[in-house]
Amino acid sequence: LSKDIANYEPLVALKGGFDGLDLIKKVIYKSSCLLKRNGMFAIEIGFNQYQKVSAILKNYRFREISKEYDHDRNVRCIKAQSETFLYFKNNYFDKLNYK
Repeated sequence: LSKDIANYEPLVALKGGFDGLDLIKKVIYKSSCLLKRNGMFAIEIGFNQYQKVSAILKNYRFREISKEYDHDRNVRCIKAQSETFLYFKNNYFDKLNYK
């Protein structure tokens, strides 16, 4: 790990668990509980994490709005919107046979 990263990044960001995504998973989980219907957020991701983070977002019922790239065209930020209310509403009415 280079000194500029080790000296300036928060320790919690440097200890990301087995796959390096522990903090990102926690942020996405908390956001799914805290955001209002259609709420939006942006999350910074590391090199080569886009596919895994995108899958986590879908798992927590977020829809990608846009992506930001670095100078080498690697995805470094994902903007997403909560779909929790829409999922709940659709499942609730499906169970009641209202469509």
